[in-house]
Amino acid sequence: MVLGGLTDPFGFGSVTGDEETVANDLETDLSVFANMRYRFTQGPHQAFAYLLFILLYVPCMAAMGAAFRGLGRGYGLLLMGYLTVLGWSVATLYYQLTLGHRTVWVLTACTLLGLMFGGFWLLGRKRRIQLI
Repeated sequence: MVLGGLTDPFGFGSVTGDEETVANDLETDLSVFANMRYRFTQGPHQAFAYLLFILLYVPCMAAMGAAFRGLGRGYGLLLMGYLTVLGWSVATLYYQLTLGHRTVWVLTACTLLGLMFGGFWLLGRKRRIQLI
């Protein structure tokens, strides 16, 4: 079908529940599903929290090298710290709200996010004052 990519951009239509069919559609081995079940014992929410962290934390070293070259060392390190804290906080919040239910980790992640955004606000305010 020509519109298949538009109507199902993530390919969820191929996920039928039958692992053998999905493995054939994705051209992969059935051991992939066994490894995922072994690693993520608490189910799909645990795997999704992991994916959130992977998608948000520091990208590849080539991208960071380009960022360091364009931003300088100080802002490059700030970018690395920001991305790591953001990835960890979002993944931790998702995991704790869906599976963990531990208040201390929710508060820790929220505190880190608040401190980070407050620091950026102060950094932006300081920069605006210098420009005036």
